[in-house]
Amino acid sequence: MPEHGPSPLSLYDEFFAAVTALEAAGVPYCVIGGLAVSLWARPRATEDIDLLTLPETVDDAAEVIESLGYFESAQPWTFSASGITLRRFMKTAGEDYLILDLMFRDSADYRAIVANAEQRRQPAGVVRVISRGDLIAMKRAAGRPQDLADVAALEALQDDSEEATW
Repeated sequence: MPEHGPSPLSLYDEFFAAVTALEAAGVPYCVIGGLAVSLWARPRATEDIDLLTLPETVDDAAEVIESLGYFESAQPWTFSASGITLRRFMKTAGEDYLILDLMFRDSADYRAIVANAEQRRQPAGVVRVISRGDLIAMKRAAGRPQDLADVAALEALQDDSEEATW
């Protein structure tokens, strides 16, 4: 029986490599999705990295992500319900892979989400994370069972000072 060691692609390491590179390049972004919930409330299982950026900087963000060994794995698509455009990137190592999604929407409210992102110092570096209020609104709008569970965890926080750290 073959031995299985640790995955060659660590979500944690890849996440911090991506946000550190975006910070260094001066590309505006914020963490959304499951990792944002983990940064705010509690560790939450997730298999990908979700980042929100601006329409005018998405190509710069893509260039940074590609410099880390990712490739664009699908044509960009726009969700009809939300108007969010997604560009999907993948990194592979042997049989392992990791997905990183860059998302954007050309609207004042989504620009405000990026502008209002909170800068957090984590043990592995600085991270810009969506504000708790914006994350709750985004999760509530998505409305899937996991999103609603995330809303409950986020709303259970007493105040913004009760942030999680890794």
